[in-house]
Amino acid sequence: MLWILDVGAGPGDWANGIADRYPKAKVVAVDAAVWETDETEPERKNVFWEIDDLDVGEVPGAREAEATALESQMQSMSIRLESLRGRADSKAEDLADTGQDQAVKLSPQSSPPLSEPRGWCFTTLFDFIHIRGMKGAFTSWPAIYAEVFKSLNPGGYVEVVDFETPLQSINPDSELRRLISATWEAAQKSGCALGTAHLDPAAFEAAGLMHVKTTTVDVPVGMWHEDEEQRALGKKWLVCCIEGMEAMCLRLLTKEMEWSVERVKEACRKVADEFLSGMHDGLTTPFRFVVARKTRNGAEG
Repeated sequence: MLWILDVGAGPGDWANGIADRYPKAKVVAVDAAVWETDETEPERKNVFWEIDDLDVGEVPGAREAEATALESQMQSMSIRLESLRGRADSKAEDLADTGQDQAVKLSPQSSPPLSEPRGWCFTTLFDFIHIRGMKGAFTSWPAIYAEVFKSLNPGGYVEVVDFETPLQSINPDSELRRLISATWEAAQKSGCALGTAHLDPAAFEAAGLMHVKTTTVDVPVGMWHEDEEQRALGKKWLVCCIEGMEAMCLRLLTKEMEWSVERVKEACRKVADEFLSGMHDGLTTPFRFVVARKTRNGAEG
């Protein structure tokens, strides 16, 4: 029996497709949200839906290590108590109550204790785990890959798919560049960065996953390409970009950057106008497909 896990399944397009392709497989589709699905879509008996947030939090000790590194960089510098309000330990709070203006050095004890990551709780191991378009969704990719390793059968595979944002290729005076930059900053503040460092083969290997293979596909944004098939592909991707822009930016910018909802919507409208005017003709999006394997003996070989 082949068991497949789809992490961040959304409305289930991939899960349903792989279930149709392998009708004898069991497909577990997990997402943190309830999606509206096409009522005409037939129900698959081999697809099992679960509502769950698979973010397992930070790797134990990560915050302490970060604090130690920062303290080393600061050397003899100190941070005044006012800048650590809410984060200092009980001793610092006592100092605040007495009104003493004393400096507190940043240390691992200055942060509240971390709870242990809860881990994934599946009752079966999987032969294939699929993770697509999940950058910015997790606090710690090393923790996610550790769960992937534990959740795979020996000999099983994981595929992680995401796209890069070629910021340096985007017109610096464009609304697109400004919107993406602000969204990246907001994501960084939220603790879930939007970069693609998680696609580095070293990230997989650090979790014990081997035989990492990366495939990159450049997709045009818009209908500027001379090749007919590429033009059709670019049109579809442009529609995805325009329709998904607000969904990607809205929560981050309003929560982390204190933008108003209308400001976000107006920025998205301007970005759509830029694309439709041809301002970003020539722009491509690199999609990266990374496949890795848990070897049969759990080690390299």
